[in-house]
Amino acid sequence: LSVQRYPTAVDVPHAAQLFPDGVVCIECSPLPEGLGLHPLEAAAVSRANARRKREFATGRWLGRKALTQLGFPDAPLLVGPDRAPLWPLGSVGSISHTDDYCVAVVATNPPYRSLGIDAEPAIPLEESLWTSICTPTELRWLNEQPPGERGLLCHLLFVIKEAVYKYQAPISRTLLEFHDVQVAVDRGAPGFRAVITRDGVPGFPAGGIDGPALMQKMRDQAGDFGTRFI
Repeated sequence: LSVQRYPTAVDVPHAAQLFPDGVVCIECSPLPEGLGLHPLEAAAVSRANARRKREFATGRWLGRKALTQLGFPDAPLLVGPDRAPLWPLGSVGSISHTDDYCVAVVATNPPYRSLGIDAEPAIPLEESLWTSICTPTELRWLNEQPPGERGLLCHLLFVIKEAVYKYQAPISRTLLEFHDVQVAVDRGAPGFRAVITRDGVPGFPAGGIDGPALMQKMRDQAGDFGTRFI
């Protein structure tokens, strides 16, 4: 496992803890505007606002940095038809970014078929959003949790589902909805098991997939602390 942190590092624990040996993980705060973007990548965000350009550029820069650690050339990461990065042949990867945090993970293929990571601010989701994200089973589980924690746990379910979507998309070539994935969270680990409930999705283990979840403590450039789901 390899991890690097640029230029404003996150505090331990960091996202590298989520992945096994052979996966390169690099994470940082967004780069200053105008840095990190390869000229051939710029077309994908030519009409985007400054914040989106900055996040996109940082994610691509991290992805390219991580690939070079695996022996791949520093080449542009273009955008595929599904808006996901076009990873070079023989590699797999995933990128996530928020207003103040970016992370990229890459590995060789084989042995890894795919990777998925997602990051979000660890803030409660409004109850009006819960039914659009959660299956009936997940809603029942939420309602069994302490009332003050339910919005935050719903956001955790959202993040896990996003990571699962990123993992399965290169394998199944299937666009999933939130209710197509059912998640069971192990709060003691913390970890989860995700099962695709939609029929006819190829390439996904019949028994689901297990994965770790992390609430990561972050320090921003002003020295304040926040938290982040990864």
